[in-house]
Amino acid sequence: MRTFIAVSLVFIACDNQASNQTPGVYSPSGDTIATVNGTEIHQDMVDVILDRIPQVERDRLEASGQLGALTDQLITTELLYQKALENNLQEQQDTQVALAFAARSALAESMIATEVESRITPEAIQAWYDAHLVQFASAQIQMSHLVVSDEATANTVKGQLDAGADFGEMVQEHSIDPRTRDSGGDMGEWVNVDQLLGVAGDAVTNAKAGDLIGPLDIGQAWIIIRVSDTRSQVPIEEAETDIRANLDQELTQAFIEELRAEADIVSGAGLLPQGQLPTADSPPAPVEGSQ
Repeated sequence: MRTFIAVSLVFIACDNQASNQTPGVYSPSGDTIATVNGTEIHQDMVDVILDRIPQVERDRLEASGQLGALTDQLITTELLYQKALENNLQEQQDTQVALAFAARSALAESMIATEVESRITPEAIQAWYDAHLVQFASAQIQMSHLVVSDEATANTVKGQLDAGADFGEMVQEHSIDPRTRDSGGDMGEWVNVDQLLGVAGDAVTNAKAGDLIGPLDIGQAWIIIRVSDTRSQVPIEEAETDIRANLDQELTQAFIEELRAEADIVSGAGLLPQGQLPTADSPPAPVEGSQ
């Protein structure tokens, strides 16, 4: 959670009475989520911080309940910020350099986000998908299953299903799998065939929609599988999140390279000349005063 503090230091400070020269001052908006020594912390600050967390990480934090700790982190940061101003730390040279770098970093991130988002068009998403079709080729099925404890019951149930019994009703009556009994045995999302192990995986390899497979001995139980649908390719609609993530990385790098190609960049005396960066095989730098 220290990342939250580091990020929020750039945006914290909602004191509208403060001087324009005070670092961190901005015009807040949104609901007030906390007040610290008379200074309000607003929802827009939370939103900005959350926008800078990858969706996957945000989902993980939300699932674990850690997002609720964000308010406490912002309160702590505000307390530290107020104490720093009280001690005039903003007047120190190293602090001013750090603030200048933080401002540049925030603007750079916003510039990249704005430019890249403008380039992630429906056409760009389609082109990336078409160029990486092999990546989305995957034999998948939608299936329901009915699990019983013994072969005799499995054969009896299979006979009733072959005679026209409703699969969902038979699941509710006979299945011993509590996870899928109430859903008629439905396994939910598309299942990759190569992720189904043992006899079940072998049995559905060439399955077609409507197939009723089994009974299959899976060790400690017997299973009957109904195949609802099959496909060999993940459609672009389901792949869009992954495509956007890949495009974001590629377009970010392309944009930076464009800017560098157009810019007049001259290395200063305080920087290592290009091509002379230290490597693991480079000799250690001499220590001042050593012989």
